[in-house]
Amino acid sequence: MTDVIASPNFLDYFQTTNTSPIIGAINSTFSGGAVFGSLMGGFTLDRYGRKRTIQIGALIATVGAILQSAAVNMAMILIGRIVSGWAVGLLSMAVPVYQSECAHPKMRGLIVGLTQQ
Repeated sequence: MTDVIASPNFLDYFQTTNTSPIIGAINSTFSGGAVFGSLMGGFTLDRYGRKRTIQIGALIATVGAILQSAAVNMAMILIGRIVSGWAVGLLSMAVPVYQSECAHPKMRGLIVGLTQQ
């Protein structure tokens, strides 16, 4: 997204500058959405299961990507960033759990980022 929001075409279309506070908002709303996604992750994992949670996260990510790519105003971009962040937060919770469940018992810690002992 950094290359996109720094491009002259983007700045001209949305009538802003690269030093505008809205550029910071575009970057930070993604992280804000990720907070909500990660907080929701435990509930979703327990209620719907690991595989279904990953599918839900992928669907939410698709909606966020569509909102961002089809944006005609800043509000649409900001909402798309929040939705995409929400999906990334949710997937950051679900994918390592699913990977460790699918892995051979001797490889579980290694696959999710820990060293094998």
